[in-house]
Amino acid sequence: DGAALQMLREALLEQWSLLRQLWEEPVLRVPATVVWVAELGGSLQAPVVSFLYLSMGLTPRQMGTLSAITSAGTMVLAPVYGWFVDRGDAYTAITTSAFLCAWGCLARGAASNYAWLLAAAVLQGLGGSNLPTLVLAHLASCTEASTRSLVVSGYAAQLA
Repeated sequence: DGAALQMLREALLEQWSLLRQLWEEPVLRVPATVVWVAELGGSLQAPVVSFLYLSMGLTPRQMGTLSAITSAGTMVLAPVYGWFVDRGDAYTAITTSAFLCAWGCLARGAASNYAWLLAAAVLQGLGGSNLPTLVLAHLASCTEASTRSLVVSGYAAQLA
């Protein structure tokens, strides 16, 4: 029991160290904050989206179509976003992704019919689904090799 508590303590201290590092370095602060806010919003929406769809009278097939559109958008734009990140222009990719995500969430929240939900799914697929991966790539590229594994694993743990 003592060894497990010690391991937990060390893991928590490591996460605290990572959080402090992400907050203190401006090049890391903004992208990390954008994803934390987006993930918080997604966590608040996720439990109620199915109820929203059902209250609008959507069929299971329509709900599945919305998910498929979002996934397709993610697959189509992921290489484009990756190209921007590889060229050192991570902020363009992150900003575009966050912008499309925000508009997609707004459109879904304001949707009054299935057509609006389709438009929202397109925007979310083109934007928000890629956001965490883009920020992870940026954070990893901005950290020293000696702390990169901490950043990558800590970032993933904080979003879980």
